[in-house]
Amino acid sequence: MEVAGLVFLAAAVGWWVMSMQARETALKAGKRASMAAGVQFLDDTLELRRARLRRNDLGRLAVLREYRFEFSDTGDNRRAGFVTVMGGADPFGGIGDRGRGDPGGLGGLRLGLVFPLSEWG
Repeated sequence: MEVAGLVFLAAAVGWWVMSMQARETALKAGKRASMAAGVQFLDDTLELRRARLRRNDLGRLAVLREYRFEFSDTGDNRRAGFVTVMGGADPFGGIGDRGRGDPGGLGGLRLGLVFPLSEWG
C-alpha cells in the first residue's frame, strides 16, 4: 500500500512539473507572439483552457495543452490569443478572434494571425 502511494505521489509531482514547464513555455510564446504582432500582452497571465491526450508527429501519445491569454491592440480593449503546447514540440499560437462555438480548434479562428512560434525563437 505504501509503494502504491509513493508511485501515485511521484506521478502527481511529475505531472505538476511538466505542467509548469509547459505553462512557462506557453507564457514566453504568448509574449513573443504579442511583441511580434505589435500588440500588448495583458496581465502577464495565461488560462489553461484544455489538456488532453493527442498523438504527436511520431504517433506517440503526448499531452496537448491549450492556453488562452489576453492582449490589447489599442490599449482600450481586451482580445483573446492562444498558445498550444504539445509534449516537447514547438508551441504554436494565434492572435485574433475565435468563434465562441470552437474555443480550441483552428476552425473558429475568424480573424488574426496563426503562426509556429519557433519562427521567433
